[in-house]
Amino acid sequence: MSNLAHSSIALKDALLHELLPTGMLASRAWLLSKGLSKDRLDNYVKSGRLKKLARGVYCHPYAVLNWQNVVASFSQTMGLPAYAGGATALEYFGLSQYLNLSDERIVEVYSPCAEPSWLADVAQHVQGVRFRWHKTQRIWETSSIDMSLGVFTQAWSTNDDAQSIAMPERAFIELLYDVPNAVSFEHADEIMQGLVTLSPRKLNSLLTVCKSIKAKRLFFWFANRYAYSWQDKLDSMQFDLGKGKRVIQKGGRLDSRYLITVPEQMQQAYPNGGESII
Repeated sequence: MSNLAHSSIALKDALLHELLPTGMLASRAWLLSKGLSKDRLDNYVKSGRLKKLARGVYCHPYAVLNWQNVVASFSQTMGLPAYAGGATALEYFGLSQYLNLSDERIVEVYSPCAEPSWLADVAQHVQGVRFRWHKTQRIWETSSIDMSLGVFTQAWSTNDDAQSIAMPERAFIELLYDVPNAVSFEHADEIMQGLVTLSPRKLNSLLTVCKSIKAKRLFFWFANRYAYSWQDKLDSMQFDLGKGKRVIQKGGRLDSRYLITVPEQMQQAYPNGGESII
């Protein structure tokens, strides 16, 4: 092969690497939208310069994928608005000591879009990880502005992983939506113990666009238990908490302020000077 041909290949590889950083995924549609022709994309796959992970999903052949870059790829190089939230985000920020007894880590992914058909195939290339998809419409208003509220996004660089992850304020509300089915009251209470420095400004914005009556009532119930300083800057009466009683904990005790049933032993014991109203 001539030196000119070698130079041409090296140039193409450099351009491909600049377009798609190592460790990130990209969809076929995204790559084509960035100027790659269908023929060149197919040639990259045939020559081994791109690896096909699933139908229409690609990465560099030598990439070592982790869950942070995969989730960031959804929104940054695949045109799919999504982020890691709930328990995954809280654990990432060191606010959850959840013990996973299985060998498989569950990454909680939130998006206004339906779960893509290729996600299970992609997960097979991320060691020890399973992605669990949540529709944000169940918790949040659906506009793109609300989608970005409380989500930290960092583009890929040579020194850091890419990130698309909920900040603690958003992640905790998302976790409360899953109480008590997927998350126990006790686990949520343990997490609340570490949420000393939440931003009341962020909480106010998030609670305003939160659609889940259950999550909002639980949020204020847990906030009353600990009476942190940020709670004083939030007025539960300013938010839509719905009407009527809600059975959250079957066989639990009714809290007369927020009209939800909670574990009796937790209703009776309020730490940190919190107020118990029964």
